[in-house]
Amino acid sequence: MKNKQNLLSLKTIYSFIFLILSIIIFILESQSSQAAVTLIYFNAFVDGNRVRFSWETGSELHSAGFYIERSDNNGSTYKKILVFRYGISSDECDATGGQQVNGGCSTDFILASGEVYGSVYENIFDDNLEQGKRYLYRLVAVDNDQSEERFGPRDPWATSTPTITKTSMVFTQTNTINSNTTTPSRTSTPRKTKSPSNTATNTPLPPT
Repeated sequence: MKNKQNLLSLKTIYSFIFLILSIIIFILESQSSQAAVTLIYFNAFVDGNRVRFSWETGSELHSAGFYIERSDNNGSTYKKILVFRYGISSDECDATGGQQVNGGCSTDFILASGEVYGSVYENIFDDNLEQGKRYLYRLVAVDNDQSEERFGPRDPWATSTPTITKTSMVFTQTNTINSNTTTPSRTSTPRKTKSPSNTATNTPLPPT
């Protein structure tokens, strides 16, 4: 009787261990199959004699960073380009193999922020434009295992400057991966003003 009970106990333990291992394997496989980056928007638009880029991620799972690639033949081929970025530290610039120039960093790689819930990337420019040429751009997200995911292309000459709408002290932007359109900002409607009321005047009566 005891042998049967012991056997049942062992089977229960083995079944429990097998269940736990199955759950762990499922979680690991799910994480490895998820995209490294969830992109909310990617913008490229003309800013004077250069092109300005900005993008926002919703999540960055195992992301190493990003780079920009450009096509000068209507998307037939793309090449990785140097971009100029403001607002980063000298250490971060050095970590990308970039060169500090005029208060910014000339680099061909943008480090991921490391934020699980995503981040905003801005003040990034392509200054090396040839007059009279139009270019297409793609954003490339690089995973820690060096796998890549591409977003775009974007035509800066077909995109107006994006508008950021302020709502209840929260800045929102409605660009999606497949669209460069933005929601126009709301304008206030002037209130009507009341006309001043007429005041009555007393006319004196003639003397009797």
